[in-house]
Amino acid sequence: MRIDQATRLQETDSLSIYSIWNAVYPDFLAHATIDGLEAYLTSLLNPSHFLLRDEGSLKGWLCTFDRNGERWFVMIIHPSAQKRGFGTSLISKAMALENTLSGWVVEHNNYLLSDGSVYVSPLPFYSNLGFQMTQNRFDDGRLKAVQVRWENRST
Repeated sequence: MRIDQATRLQETDSLSIYSIWNAVYPDFLAHATIDGLEAYLTSLLNPSHFLLRDEGSLKGWLCTFDRNGERWFVMIIHPSAQKRGFGTSLISKAMALENTLSGWVVEHNNYLLSDGSVYVSPLPFYSNLGFQMTQNRFDDGRLKAVQVRWENRST
């Protein structure tokens, strides 16, 4: 396993991210086309991409970016790489470079993936890494999420 860092994505990486995104997020968050993902990526301010590769293929992606004066992140891990420590390695890399990180996390298991299986909330994963739930909630009528925030206490 190796983690590469980049400010811009290669086309093959974007295609892999598109595929993983649509497999691991609730079905209504899927991008109908690669252009939808590209539009999302283009909207991110000051992005830094972390690409987790195992045996030559992309197994995970994390992006940190600026939003509302804070550093935020989004992360996905390929289903075949989940529960193997890859997500911890990926977020730990970002945590080593940032003083704070915020993200939106679904806190329940009420959504379905595109294959019909249940989307399992990653909230326990982030809690185990020291992320705290804030009072900030997101609810657009389809998606309900809570903001989690991590702060480097050693600085």
